[in-house]
Amino acid sequence: MTIGGRLDAERNNFTRTEIGMLRWCVKDEIVEQWQKGWDKESYGRKLNRYFPNVSVRLSSGWVKPDYGTPQLLMRHGCSQKAIV
Repeated sequence: MTIGGRLDAERNNFTRTEIGMLRWCVKDEIVEQWQKGWDKESYGRKLNRYFPNVSVRLSSGWVKPDYGTPQLLMRHGCSQKAIV
């Protein structure tokens, strides 16, 4: 596994705090790239109205990422049959 460009073999040279910081930096970079893609993407604009910010969406505990949530919010799939 590679974390921040460093191989597992090199992890022995780091403290737990340093490894945690590397993980945080990698996660931060992933969320930043995800947000850039989310802002540029034309598909899913209805869902973007509910969740315009990726990091806020990931930190909110009131909605869990699953198949049904976007279906319900966007009024797609079988959710409309279940509501009626």
